[in-house]
Amino acid sequence: MRRWGVRTEDLRAFFQIAETGSLTAASTALGVPKSTVSRRLSRLEDDLQAQLVLRTPRAVQLTELGLLLQRQGAPALASLDEVQRAVRDRGDAPTGPLRVSAPSDLATSHLGTLLGDFVIEYPEVDVMLEASNEFVDLIGHGFDIALRIHVHPLASVSSLRTRRLVGLARGLYAAPGYLEQHGTPRRPNDLGTHACLTMAAHARHWEMDRVRGEGHHTFQVTPRFLSSDHHSLRQAAELGAGIATLPTFLGEVGVCNETLVRVLPGWSMGTSTLSALWPTTHHTSPRVRAFVDAAAAFFNPAPWVR
Repeated sequence: MRRWGVRTEDLRAFFQIAETGSLTAASTALGVPKSTVSRRLSRLEDDLQAQLVLRTPRAVQLTELGLLLQRQGAPALASLDEVQRAVRDRGDAPTGPLRVSAPSDLATSHLGTLLGDFVIEYPEVDVMLEASNEFVDLIGHGFDIALRIHVHPLASVSSLRTRRLVGLARGLYAAPGYLEQHGTPRRPNDLGTHACLTMAAHARHWEMDRVRGEGHHTFQVTPRFLSSDHHSLRQAAELGAGIATLPTFLGEVGVCNETLVRVLPGWSMGTSTLSALWPTTHHTSPRVRAFVDAAAAFFNPAPWVR
């Protein structure tokens, strides 16, 4: 006799495949082997007696029935997760899974320490960190909390709570050897003669403000290296390739390790804010409250300042 109904883990696997576009990406997001994702998908298709996914060598494509299940089933599973979370969070002690979204640059440089300390202090909480520079839909994608870097104030949304954690700045950094060979800039105009390494979004147009007092400078540079990743810029700067624009939470790590020097420390390349966001429905969750408090303590003062 065929078993009636489907397993929630099979539905989660399917929805993750639909979202990421591949079994490999889905297995990474779920933290299980690719073979497990494939087995769950096959079992779901067998239980529903319908083909949901067309497999190709490079990606997957949803069938018409697969699109229908994704459209109507994902909200239902999210509602079920919310009910389970509410039941689990009735106690006072932080327990259960905690899904965290955070920027890649911050995750690889500092969040291992924050989350490592957190799981040691709260052994009944299982943390899953997803590092991405894209702003994810917390509620739609089932995240408990997100850390986000933003330049402008976050829009007020009734379904989300926010807490400011720390202010961030961007500065200029170069290897000591590069400065010995090419000289140390004394004013922003001096940068025009140097090899500049910067994010592609900033490209040739740079703006700088005095850290203390008034002063604004706008100028053009000729970048030698453009990137969409701050870590590659830091590595190139440490090799002596030029002067890089970096967030201080990355650049100051190099200063502490004596692989980088802050250039024009009296000037800033801009400021932003790191905030924690979580769904309003999770506000009473002990593990969410515990993580928010832990993050606030971790960034006060910020580790790159310490």
